Amino acid sequence: MKHSITILIILFAFSAQGQKKAEKLFRTAISNYESGNYYQAAIDFKEIVENYKKFEYYDQCYYNTAYSFHQADSIETAIKWYEKIRASNLKDDDRVGGRGIFEPYSNYKHYSTFNIATIEYNRENYEKALDYYRQSLEQYPYYNESGTDLRINKNRLTIYVTDCLEKLERYEEALLTIVPEAIDSKGSSNYGSVVNRSIEIITDHFDKEKIQQELSSSLETLEKNEKASSYSVTIRDKKIKLYPYLLDDDSIDGLRKEIMESEFWEELKKE
Repeated sequence: MKHSITILIILFAFSAQGQKKAEKLFRTAISNYESGNYYQAAIDFKEIVENYKKFEYYDQCYYNTAYSFHQADSIETAIKWYEKIRASNLKDDDRVGGRGIFEPYSNYKHYSTFNIATIEYNRENYEKALDYYRQSLEQYPYYNESGTDLRINKNRLTIYVTDCLEKLERYEEALLTIVPEAIDSKGSSNYGSVVNRSIEIITDHFDKEKIQQELSSSLETLEKNEKASSYSVTIRDKKIKLYPYLLDDDSIDGLRKEIMESEFWEELKKE
């Protein structure tokens, strides 16, 4: 399965004030981008980054330079700029407002890391892709105040990490990555995709009946942690944290019941 990059060109309205040359160049860059002239848009954004460091939308131009080169299939140049962003002082929690009400924050480093991972995955450089996907989960996590969007993002990245592990024939790691996500993501809009990927990994690389028996035993190891809404479960001798997305009864018995009534569990029991 080919992975897709995240479309994040950032568009902005302008104030009447500011640096006129930079504003004019920025308008030209946006026009070029919207016309599909991605390479010229990248050159325009790059000129702003190099010559107008006090421009109001300087940080956004920095990201747009990388992304426009990416869209223009100037992949090595795009990677260079994504790496510059990752090493920069740009902040992922800047409220830029350029992506609509559902994603008001910049996430410059998160998406730069994610996009490098996707490039490497599609090049079949799975080890490198795995490293960058994990960085986008852990080192540069997605910033959003919406629990719904945070879980959707985590589901997607967990699937992509699993894809890399499967390509690398690291099936045990793939299992221990995707199954916990299926256990604690009931109610997420990406839950079906997580369930499907979990069942694929189990069916293709393990004895499904044995895994079902092992997971049934694992449910007896459920523990509630001190941190609110956090639990632990031991699967194949590995203790794994769970963060249930939706849970009416937060007791151990309540969580166990939710898991055993979930779509994942029903699919797991099917012959």
